Amino acid sequence: MKKIELIMAYLLIITLVVTPAFAGDPTPPPGDGFSRAEIFRLQHMYLIEENQEIMDFINACGISDYEIAYINRTHRYKYIIPKENCSKKLVFLEISKGRDEKWKREIVWVRQIGMNETIPFEPSGPLDDFSAAHPESENNDTIISFINSYDPEKWKEIPTDMNRTSSLVYLVADRDVFRELMFMEQKGNIRWVKTFNELEVSVDKEQALHIAAKEMNSSVSPVDIHVVFRDSHPFWVVTYITGPAATTFYIDTTGGEVYYYLKDAETDEPGQSSYKVPGFSGVFTLIAFGVSLWISREKGKS
Repeated sequence: MKKIELIMAYLLIITLVVTPAFAGDPTPPPGDGFSRAEIFRLQHMYLIEENQEIMDFINACGISDYEIAYINRTHRYKYIIPKENCSKKLVFLEISKGRDEKWKREIVWVRQIGMNETIPFEPSGPLDDFSAAHPESENNDTIISFINSYDPEKWKEIPTDMNRTSSLVYLVADRDVFRELMFMEQKGNIRWVKTFNELEVSVDKEQALHIAAKEMNSSVSPVDIHVVFRDSHPFWVVTYITGPAATTFYIDTTGGEVYYYLKDAETDEPGQSSYKVPGFSGVFTLIAFGVSLWISREKGKS
């Protein structure tokens, strides 16, 4: 019997340790013999033992129960409910960073609050998930300088291969001046970084939107505008959705020439270019041009 209990304990520990954060905190089946306090310690043994404030609270007040409040896929509040000898509970903010073999959990802050209190969910910032998804960006001076200087309002990631080993990532700061930073990430390494400033090109954002609106010949508003690069040359990308289809215009930032293609809004698959591209000969060159621009499209809808 003792051997069986020992095996069960080992299995539970392995399950709790290897379960990834995005799968949530596992709930042991009823009748496994473990208390809530033991479950919490097993789930967090490598995380909380490095935090002196949490360990002091547990040693002084014990654990009668715990609660989890999910903010988003990377951030969560965790409450430690003490035994009867303490009048306050402890809460800490835990985040998940990185992915695959670089994934890790981290405690951001710890505090004690009243037994009937909860921490209100603060609105997540536009870059909360960015730092968690791309921790390698924290070591790139160009990216950090762009974020600190212009405070981007959004970011997107576009896989560039079927295995998702590389992706194109861009951050947009669209205030008095439209600015964008784009980088290629491959297996956790940043290959190159480009920046864009609409003051440096002939066709700015407002002109691009005006050109696209005339081409669209409709009162519908665009759902997204950003910039992609082809051979180091920037193009405005303006996207409209009308019913089941999406129309994307690529507008040259130098002369304002327009190229576009249609795609299905449901599948996000590219269609054939609807304009013959000046200076490109042959249908294969035309398709290659469309595909090279398509890989810079955002994943999902804004």
